[in-house]
Amino acid sequence: METTNHPAQTEGVLQRNPTRSSRTLLTWVAGVGASGLALTALYATTGVGFGCVMKSSTGWDCPLCGGTRMGAALLRGDLAAAWQLNAFAVVGITLGALLGIILVTERIIGRQGTLVRGAQRITESLGLTVTGRGVAFAFLAACLVWLLFRNLVLGPLP
Repeated sequence: METTNHPAQTEGVLQRNPTRSSRTLLTWVAGVGASGLALTALYATTGVGFGCVMKSSTGWDCPLCGGTRMGAALLRGDLAAAWQLNAFAVVGITLGALLGIILVTERIIGRQGTLVRGAQRITESLGLTVTGRGVAFAFLAACLVWLLFRNLVLGPLP
């Protein structure tokens, strides 16, 4: 007996519905950005921050260690201090901000899904299928590389 997979199981996240994917992506970017801004504002105004479980248990800086102080440095306009505290997060915030600007612009001009369709064309031309699991794996792999680099090459945070 031959079985067929449900189309949603075999398609990549970009191939389902570009407009819906764009909205979902914008929601995630806005949520992560707002959360980070709230934590940074709390730290910048009160000096209250959250400790890192990994740092306290292993002595190693996690991929996000220094992120709150990095955000406070960005709010002060001190890019050099922010870069020193967490270059990985500075790059991530920059990419996230650019992505957010593009997605909001798409919504304003009424061309929602354009970015997703463009990414779809690129991945199809490369013969790739972008899945949520694949994106998560790539993000975790980047975090692992940064974790090892910052602890074995750069040393602990100042």
